[in-house]
Amino acid sequence: MAVIKKFPKKPAKPPVKRKSMYEGVESAEPKDPMPHAGLYRFRVLNVEAGYNQGKNTTSHKVTLEIVAGLGGEELDSAEHSVGDTVLIPWVVDGAKSAPYNRQRVKAFTMNAAGYETDAEYNEFDPAGEFIDSTAGVSNDYSEAELTIIGRLVDCQVMRGKPTADGKDYFREYAWFVVPDEDQDVLNKVGSE
Repeated sequence: MAVIKKFPKKPAKPPVKRKSMYEGVESAEPKDPMPHAGLYRFRVLNVEAGYNQGKNTTSHKVTLEIVAGLGGEELDSAEHSVGDTVLIPWVVDGAKSAPYNRQRVKAFTMNAAGYETDAEYNEFDPAGEFIDSTAGVSNDYSEAELTIIGRLVDCQVMRGKPTADGKDYFREYAWFVVPDEDQDVLNKVGSE
């Protein structure tokens, strides 16, 4: 019986070097949680605009520090503690909720700036440009260095409808002015 010689193996092609999808990616920072239902005094730490390419939406994101629980409410350590930071994002363009969220952004901004009514706020900012400046847009308000960063604002966070996956809930916010005498950083924005 004849022995069959093995066919010589073809030389293996060197693997094609592909660029990894992770090349140059930085690790994500922990995401600040959204506030749970309750009464809070917040300090404004940051305001920024964001864009989600996948959904083609623009957002207005506010980062707040919890200064105190209000109304005799003690903060539950399982949920939040004094000093915790929380994030409130609003989709302001490209979604069905955008027109309502722009109203919510205005309510937050005017109360954080020290204005209790639309009429009073509209005298200060008739075109909405101060709101833009808080999120980094350069205009007359930003050039005058008017800001809500560091200001205190009170808020009642209420439970809204459950999210589609049932794991969380939407939040409704009622904002309230903290009087100038209780502010520890700045007087009402735009006041002398």
